[in-house]
Amino acid sequence: MRPARLLAPVAALIALGGCGIQPTGVSGVAQLPAAQGPVVTNKIYFVKGGGLVPVLRPGLPGSPLMPLWQLGYGVTDNERKAGFTSTLPGVGIATGLPDSSLHQVPAPDAPPEAPPPADQDSGTVTVALQTTIRPERWPREWKAQIACTAEAIPGVRKVELNIFDGRPGLVVRCDDFRDLLNSGPG
Repeated sequence: MRPARLLAPVAALIALGGCGIQPTGVSGVAQLPAAQGPVVTNKIYFVKGGGLVPVLRPGLPGSPLMPLWQLGYGVTDNERKAGFTSTLPGVGIATGLPDSSLHQVPAPDAPPEAPPPADQDSGTVTVALQTTIRPERWPREWKAQIACTAEAIPGVRKVELNIFDGRPGLVVRCDDFRDLLNSGPG
């Protein structure tokens, strides 16, 4: 008998629960939100036809080192289908952006800030790969891909290539690999 006693009050609550709520029509909504802010395009250098060719990819404001991470992840399926390749092992770390203000995205209406003093701006980024091979023994294509991708980042003028062994690295510039550069984005 106990289940019958519980069933009656539950049925009454269900019946009364909908009282006073009237059906409504479809409500209109405002315009959907749209992203605003600076658009960032990254230039990454991959191998195609025996030379280096820049590929443009979307970036993120406030993430200036992102092109180096994109390089480390390799080519996309579409880039591979278009003939781009890379044998570069994963990028382990990229540090030393010369201008720390490149890490920050100012508000669109913010006044411009003064640039850093020239003596604080070395223009050098350090890139360490996930390998035990010293940079002096890396294939030229690896060095060229890293140097040219890094120098496409505003403020970077040279790159120190390294591994995780604590010794000084090898400093290179994109100009060192001029013979490998093909013109134009892929």
